[in-house]
Amino acid sequence: MTLKIRLVNPVRRVRPDSRATMTYEPHKDNLREDFNRACGYCGSDMTSSQDFHIDHFVPQRILTKARVPITLGHYGNLVYSCRDCNYKKGGIWPTEIWNVHHENDVGLIDPCDELYEDQFCRTDEGYIIGSTQLGKYISEKVFKFPARALQLGLFWKKQKIRSLISELEGLKTDDMSNLNLRRIDTMKMKLSVDFIKYDNELKLT
Repeated sequence: MTLKIRLVNPVRRVRPDSRATMTYEPHKDNLREDFNRACGYCGSDMTSSQDFHIDHFVPQRILTKARVPITLGHYGNLVYSCRDCNYKKGGIWPTEIWNVHHENDVGLIDPCDELYEDQFCRTDEGYIIGSTQLGKYISEKVFKFPARALQLGLFWKKQKIRSLISELEGLKTDDMSNLNLRRIDTMKMKLSVDFIKYDNELKLT
């Protein structure tokens, strides 16, 4: 069975605010919201502000060299990213042309592009693999998803559990019997135990 690599596909607002900025700093809260508090590239959920970075999709070195008509703080070029994806990608930009993202199955795709999700699939264990030639390049050469398989799998399992717990909580109603309320709480407790287990395993990776 193959799964989407992100629970929700990110969508950037065209103009989250009216400020033209030279830095990403003013956009952090908007990016966190638009990217659903998850890395745009690998989908890993980030629950604290210390867990994420802001990546320039077209690297800063390319923008500076090309003297392009957008600032380094241009919202449409910013990606809410986990630390590992940001560091792995760095200044990689194979075409060396700021507005040519990929060529001959080599390069990158903006994670807000609808085509991004088509390049990959996720296994039942949560591992991310490229499903196209371009996806394999991005997975293996840019973000090193295979080498990070265990970590990405654990992040995925935690996200799924958090989503299930939220769904269970949403089932509760004011007129629900005490028996059914206890059943829901029991299921949530079991899921929480697994969540803690995966969280502890993640800390060891």
